[in-house]
Amino acid sequence: DDKPLIVSVAIDGAGNVYVDAVEVERSALALRFTTATSDGQRPELHLRADRATRYERVTEVLAEAQRAGIVKIA
Repeated sequence: DDKPLIVSVAIDGAGNVYVDAVEVERSALALRFTTATSDGQRPELHLRADRATRYERVTEVLAEAQRAGIVKIA
């Protein structure tokens, strides 16, 4: 049984997004997610947000992930 690819996303209180511990600009987020789903991979998104993070920012990140084909979110 192959382990799924895990994409770890963290959002800090200022709304900055980190993918696998590397800060990612909003404009590059879609590309990072699309790259993760290349070659037919079905990655899992593990999302962690600071309690000060605005809800709108969380939904933006989730929407980008879904557009890229990431459907499993933890």
